[in-house]
Amino acid sequence: MYARILVPLDGSDRALAALPWAAAIPCERVRLLRVVPADAPEPPDDFEPATVRLADAGRAVEPTVARGDPAEEIVRAAADADLIVMATRARGAGG
Repeated sequence: MYARILVPLDGSDRALAALPWAAAIPCERVRLLRVVPADAPEPPDDFEPATVRLADAGRAVEPTVARGDPAEEIVRAAADADLIVMATRARGAGG
């Protein structure tokens, strides 16, 4: 069993596709991470559907908002995570 799973979210339906996987993996806590640009206004508090879904699966949920570059902030948050669960978009060899 994992202690902490990190689930980066960007507010898209595609990102939310990672939630069933995070709910299915045994763990103590799931950290939801939203990264916004440093100069952006406060993002909407739209963690609730994800929080409810994971809490219903018996997970403790820690919603977090970070400011900065998404890749850098995900790497920073991963320092205290045992596993990262996130959806990706296939781009193929052409980028």
